[in-house]
Amino acid sequence: MGPLIQQLATGIPFNAGIMRTVHIRSDAGSFVNAEFPTPVGLATSYAAWSVQNAMFAAVGAAIQTSPDPELRRLATAEWGAVFGAVIFSGRNQFGDYSVFVNMDILGEGQGALEGLDGGHGNFTCIAGSIPSVEAHEAGEPFLYLAREIWTDSGGPGQWRGGWSLRVAVMPWGDETGPQSGTFLSSRNAIPTAGIFGGYPSSGVYYGPLKGTGAWEQLTSGHIPDFVELESAGELESLAPKVVWEGRRWLEKGPGGEVFVMTFAGGGGYGDPLDRDPALVAADVREGVVSEQAGRDCYGVVLRKDFAVDVGATAAAHQELRRARVRNAAVRAAAITS
Repeated sequence: MGPLIQQLATGIPFNAGIMRTVHIRSDAGSFVNAEFPTPVGLATSYAAWSVQNAMFAAVGAAIQTSPDPELRRLATAEWGAVFGAVIFSGRNQFGDYSVFVNMDILGEGQGALEGLDGGHGNFTCIAGSIPSVEAHEAGEPFLYLAREIWTDSGGPGQWRGGWSLRVAVMPWGDETGPQSGTFLSSRNAIPTAGIFGGYPSSGVYYGPLKGTGAWEQLTSGHIPDFVELESAGELESLAPKVVWEGRRWLEKGPGGEVFVMTFAGGGGYGDPLDRDPALVAADVREGVVSEQAGRDCYGVVLRKDFAVDVGATAAAHQELRRARVRNAAVRAAAITS
């Protein structure tokens, strides 16, 4: 019901009353009603989120073709909305065996819609509220090295998809032991789609970084940032579903690994070349969009003070449109040959 309410009936309260009008048929042996030995992801939750994503895309596509302009105005690009699982288990900072779920995933990006850039959050937590770093560190045996805006994670468009986060943590604390884990995501290879010519968001990646020297830097008084960690380390990029238990551990101490997580942004709405250059400049200043993406996706060229170079921007727009025509001709020739 979430995708239907959010795109078709925004004025109706989402409560038990609306659900009484809905009848659900779930055939045994199907994706949403699996039978042994069919595997599932995150119990029944992942099937539910997958259905919501499919519904959101289907409803959005249907609305785009509606003759009603008011209805088309409600069409929304896809949200990050995968609620991947990052679950660690092992001896925590108090010396006790513990299983804990990292909830930073709730900081995914939402899809853009007409007149509005995407916000932050997913179907489970619309407001995008995530635990503070301090709350995580108080209850989990991890030290946060970085939690920051993931630049260029929101899908480019006239209205930009909501940006998401990237995070780097490492096992920490005198009583902490090696950490095993279970991990689940579905945006590794399938980025969040845009609509009305909007571009998709970033895909995601996650996994342990080896050889960062983070422990040694911390003991010398320096906290490395995300860019330093990725530049120094070697990433073991994990598959969409991985279970480490009994086979793999995240070690702490000198030579220990850092675990990095990235989360899906929202899809863009409308042609990025139609975005107000002043909005692109503001995004670059805030670190939401890189200068290169501002130029390559939006056709906006900035001066050293981040002001828009009007002449260079007009030329960049013209060149990007020419490139689209050239690329379309090449694809057409390949199809007909």
